[in-house]
Amino acid sequence: MRLFIAIYPPAEAIAHLSTRLAGLRLAAASAAGTNVRLVDPTKAHLTLAFVGEVDPARLAELRQVLSRTVAAARGGAAAQAPGGCDGSPVLRLGGGGRFGWGRSTVLWVDVRGDVARLGALAGAVRAGLTAAGFPATRSRSDRT
Repeated sequence: MRLFIAIYPPAEAIAHLSTRLAGLRLAAASAAGTNVRLVDPTKAHLTLAFVGEVDPARLAELRQVLSRTVAAARGGAAAQAPGGCDGSPVLRLGGGGRFGWGRSTVLWVDVRGDVARLGALAGAVRAGLTAAGFPATRSRSDRT
């Protein structure tokens, strides 16, 4: 099965994002039946690593690697996870924008706050997965 590792914003951030999206002309067009598609805001996430194909028999091992990495990121056991980072990042949704055109238009929301700590967490996740033999990368485009 193909996997990626992500964190999800808390419910209050999703509620705020949903309210903001409802105010966009695009959301109004979608509600009126125009052929636009908005992704369900509850599926919004920040991808930390793309893992790709993983044998289902290795899922328990992958969960253990992630548990150690998260514990290290929270300051629990920094020596247990390769590339460990201190503390959990405190983030907020910021501005946004779009790229692409027509059917390929993508709306994005900026992440602000402890982005350096978020980057350290993502790096620790990728390092931990790689050390355990999982081919973790930053993005799908890093795969060849």
